[in-house]
Amino acid sequence: MAKRGEHFKAEFKFKVVLELLKEESSLAEIASKYNVTSKSITTWKNEFIENGVSVFNKSKELKNHKNELNEKEDYIEKLHGKVGQLTLEVDWLKKKCPERNALGVPTRWIYYYKNIIQEYDDKLIDEIIKIQEELPPMYGNRRVTVEVQNRGFNVGRKIVKKLRDMLGFKAIYTMPKTTQRNYEHKVYLLNSSY
Repeated sequence: MAKRGEHFKAEFKFKVVLELLKEESSLAEIASKYNVTSKSITTWKNEFIENGVSVFNKSKELKNHKNELNEKEDYIEKLHGKVGQLTLEVDWLKKKCPERNALGVPTRWIYYYKNIIQEYDDKLIDEIIKIQEELPPMYGNRRVTVEVQNRGFNVGRKIVKKLRDMLGFKAIYTMPKTTQRNYEHKVYLLNSSY
């Protein structure tokens, strides 16, 4: 018998199925002759019978197949053209500004903020600027977010924070004075030189 998982070539399968269809010998004889299981021969026969119709319908299937191939080739040509155009643009940009753009900002910032700006339209950015001018400067991201939402924009705090960081807005407030010592407190040290 054939080994488990053994694959046979299409010519071999065709030869075995033809011999079975001639009905000169039984299924068991053919299986022992070619050292293949009878179940495999039966499945090959069923596949052969199911796909036998395609032999006579060559013209329609061939036309469909050729049309699909032509469409795929056209699409691939368009993609190659686009890739070529993009590589030319990238090469030109690399020559013009190898590490930084004309403004002196690292290029990774441009791509990062470009993606943020593309996601949110100019109306939202203009609204954040208006809110920043109207509200007191100590308002942070959370209060600005609430104000933006009250004005009809459906955005979250993280988006407002990204846009405010990009625009350079920060809340102004007094910072805690943690580094100044209170002389009334006793200093606890292992060495009591104080």
